[in-house]
Amino acid sequence: MINRAFGKGRVRLLWGVILSIILISSLLVSFAATSYAAGGVTVTRTLPAVVVPGGTFNVTLTFTSPDNNFNAIGLSDFAPAGWAVAGNNALNTPNSDSVLVTGNRIDYIWNGPITSGTVITAVYQVTVPLNATPGTYYFTNSSPVPQIQYFIAGAGPYIDNIVGSNSVSISSPVPAFSTLGLGLMIAGLTTLMMLFAFRRVRRSQG
Repeated sequence: MINRAFGKGRVRLLWGVILSIILISSLLVSFAATSYAAGGVTVTRTLPAVVVPGGTFNVTLTFTSPDNNFNAIGLSDFAPAGWAVAGNNALNTPNSDSVLVTGNRIDYIWNGPITSGTVITAVYQVTVPLNATPGTYYFTNSSPVPQIQYFIAGAGPYIDNIVGSNSVSISSPVPAFSTLGLGLMIAGLTTLMMLFAFRRVRRSQG
């Protein structure tokens, strides 16, 4: 009888431990989901205000690791359609583990984990087409939208959109002097200087 009672007690204890583990696991998953839902990571894009046709400029994206188990981080951004994009893992701090360029889209991936509080900087280069016309060009007109996707430990993926600067402008070109116009201007200045010198000579002789 004593052995049977002891056996039943062990079974109840075992079931209690199992239920406790299940409950704790559920709470941890729930906590992770509520703590790192959309909006948990802010990625800020920085762009120059004005660019020129044929020119190349840098795009900088910055964000901060929210957790010591921040891993499997994928960052996707899009330049205006038809603009060339180039990237390199070495441009980023810390260096990313892989880069993929498809048309005007760039993807950087960090395997992680990256320590909580670490500021991550991603840089890529964009070249403006030579035939680009004056106007405003946007970095958000794409599907899917520019975003970051990541995991916290084994939970995720979590997705947040990129914020910050989202456009650059190409200004109308300033009219340049023609070769003829420049020559006439130089000739006019030369004539004025000669007249001024001639008058000084006449005054000195008089």
